[in-house]
This record gives sequence, C-alpha cells and structure tokens, in this order.
Amino acid sequence: MSELSDKATATAQEPGTTASQARQPGARQPGVRPPPAPPLAARSAGLVDSRLGSREWRLNHLYRITDKAGLDVPFEMNWAQRRLFERLWYVNVVLKARQLGVSTFLLLFMLDACLFNSNVRAGVLAATREDGERLVTEKVRHAWRSLPDALREAVPLTVDRVDELGFANGSSIRAVGNLRGATLQYLLVTEFGRMAARFPAKAEEVRAGALNAVEAGQFIFVESTAEGREGAFYEMCRQAQTLEQRGSLIAPGSLNLPGSLNPLEPRFHFFPWWKHPDYRLEVGEGWREEPEEARYFEKVEKLTGTAFPDLNGPGTR
Repeated sequence: MSELSDKATATAQEPGTTASQARQPGARQPGVRPPPAPPLAARSAGLVDSRLGSREWRLNHLYRITDKAGLDVPFEMNWAQRRLFERLWYVNVVLKARQLGVSTFLLLFMLDACLFNSNVRAGVLAATREDGERLVTEKVRHAWRSLPDALREAVPLTVDRVDELGFANGSSIRAVGNLRGATLQYLLVTEFGRMAARFPAKAEEVRAGALNAVEAGQFIFVESTAEGREGAFYEMCRQAQTLEQRGSLIAPGSLNLPGSLNPLEPRFHFFPWWKHPDYRLEVGEGWREEPEEARYFEKVEKLTGTAFPDLNGPGTR
C-alpha cells in the first residue's frame, strides 16, 4: 500500500514551520511534500474523500475513544492536544496535568501514521509491560475497530495480539518492554516520571537508549505528570527548558537556520492544570477560601504570571 501521508501533511504542522504556515492552503513548506492521493486500496474501497490527505482532519474525524465516563465517543482534539499537535518536534518532552488525554492523542497519532504510511514501526513503552499492553488493547485496538469498514478493509490487520497490532501495509504498533535492539520511527514513553520514581534504573536506561532506538528525523514522545524534583524525567524536562531559555527555539520555515533545535534536541511542552476547563468548579455564596489555599494560589500566580479570581465570593476555581 502506497503512502497516504508523510510524517506530517501540508495541513498538519511540520516541525520547523509555524501553525499559520502549515494551514495556508497550497502553501509549499520546506521539507514537506504535498499530500499524495489516497492509495489504490483505499480508492477501490470507496475512500476517495480528499480530506483523508489531512492528518489534522483524520485525527478529528476518523477515530473513536472511550471517554472518562466509559462512553464510546468520537475523538476531537481538546486545547492541550491541539497545542501539542501544532508544536510537535522530532523529540518531544511533555510535562502535563492529569486527565488531559495526552497519551490518548499520541497513541492515535501513531496509529494514524501506521495506517496511512507503509512500513512504519511504532512502539509504546510504559512503566511495566502490562501497562503498555493495556494501552495497545484499550486505546489503539478500540480506535482501529471503530474505523469505517472501508478503511479497515483497505488496511486489514495481519497481526492481532495483546501487545501488537500489525497491518497489511507493513506497519505495526506494539508495546515494548525495553529499547534494546529496537528500531522504531515512532516511540511513545508514557508516564516516564512514574517510571523514574518506581524503577529509576530502567528510567536511566530508557533515557540513554531512546535516541538510539529512533533515527534522527523520526519521532519520540516522552510524557508524564510530575513526580518530584529529581530523577530521569525531571532531568529531561530541565534540559528541554534550558534549550528554550537559552533561545534555541525552532526557527520557522527551516530546520537548518542557526539557533533552531536540531532533530535530536528535545522540545518542551507544558500543559498545567489551571488551563484545563475541567479543573474549575462553581462555588456558591457561602464559600470562603481557606488561608492555606489562598497562599497556594498566590504562589502559583507569582511563579507563572497567571491571575486567579478572588474567590472570597461567587466565582469559579
């Protein structure tokens, strides 16, 4: 099966381009080929919708997930997932609050790459092998089974195991226990902070081996909630933050301009709890903020520059 999209299509932001550049209709960006026509297998199955050439459209319209209430719902990017999509780099370090759906988005991103590109190898590395298998079973397999029949017939499963899904186009996504001997184009290391806290030796091995398992110019995602101010994930976050603070930011429009990140340097992504609508609650007339809570929010305001409402009265927190 021929490729339907590259690592990023002209409608999804390629590393090294701005979001506005990526969305200009017909814009020709450095290093980005125009999205090819749907493959013969897809056309013969009736998948002739030109929108299939857009990774952004596919992610927001093709896949289904099980939400926090246990309901089967269509996937559509929330604010954090969209921001991550628009800022993706080759090596990505993601520090995030809980329940933002970051790992779900990245699993769908890798599944999409496998379905619409030939011979892609994607790996999921969690704190335990069982955790990785659960992600493949509950999220990736569910998303594949909920695809339109024509698409599943165009890219049928050839391997269907608890730890791996393989497709007729030669692509696969699997849970990996370690990175020794692995050769991948996409790697997701999920809840790395938890791994570093529980299994520090394994985390150090992962930190040292991740870049060796994935060739330069491919994609690595390391994501987690915070687990203290030490350990392998903390060090990776500090490294990525230092690159931003020294001004080594991605140069729009080119991967080679002085000052841009090289393909092996990490880009830092931060999604805090206070930006997520689900972390706000309505409070009534009789509610009063405790002194300890007030001190906490004052500290967060000073550290982040974020202004919270005065809640010694009606409002939201």
